[in-house]
Amino acid sequence: MVLLPPPDLSATPTLYERLPLAISLNPLSGAQAYRAQIAKDTEFQDLWADYTTVTLPFREGDIPDGDYWLRVRGIDGSGIEGHDAAIAFTLNARPEPPFVTAPLTGAVVDGENPAFHWTVQSGVAHYIVTISRALDFSGPLIFDSEVAGNNLQLPESLEPGHYFWRIASVSAAEEETEIDESEITFAWRAATEGQRFQFQLAHDEEFTDILYDQQTTDSFATLPRPSSGSYFLRIKTIEADGFEGPYGPPQLIDIPYATPYWLLLLLLPLLILL
Repeated sequence: MVLLPPPDLSATPTLYERLPLAISLNPLSGAQAYRAQIAKDTEFQDLWADYTTVTLPFREGDIPDGDYWLRVRGIDGSGIEGHDAAIAFTLNARPEPPFVTAPLTGAVVDGENPAFHWTVQSGVAHYIVTISRALDFSGPLIFDSEVAGNNLQLPESLEPGHYFWRIASVSAAEEETEIDESEITFAWRAATEGQRFQFQLAHDEEFTDILYDQQTTDSFATLPRPSSGSYFLRIKTIEADGFEGPYGPPQLIDIPYATPYWLLLLLLPLLILL
């Protein structure tokens, strides 16, 4: 009996920076299904996942950050498993980016010593802030990898023009928010094809007292402005095939009394300097 050859993993990523994992590979001719395993060791004794699927890519919801091995084999029409292919990969999806207070996407701000603000995350040692004229952040104008607080004011002014900025959290071990007098709007990074999101706002960090719970294909959610106080929000991604990723860690938002202000989390916000 001739077994199926090892799957081709030459185009399979070896670094993942978001959950859920979506592990892609080139389809194997003759394979009716696949068996995939994820382990911490090359002998695949310390298994984190072991499952069979007829669809690609593979989905894995919630595993800790770290270094792993992926082993895949094809399964033919008779249910016979073929030869293995294995590849090492790294997951570095945590901590998620923080909510930031300003500036908003498309905001027009004063170029003289502009300031950037975001919310405080627990378990984060510091933040990385990058500012560039290029969408791909090539040739950054500002790169500060050791911002300890939840704000950054540039010591110098920026020339008038269009800029992009992004922020990343660095652990010690998606969303734009607009608040006005009657509504609050959260917006996050756009979905890839077929994705949708589950968004929740709660009174408590454990989400036992949920104020708002919505599933949407949009990249935003608008709800009546809650009364002043502290709230927690979180979001998870649901893939086109129905696979649900884990919720991101809760993030804190303070609603002031009758005083609108802005909160934001975007990886690539655009600002226009006067």
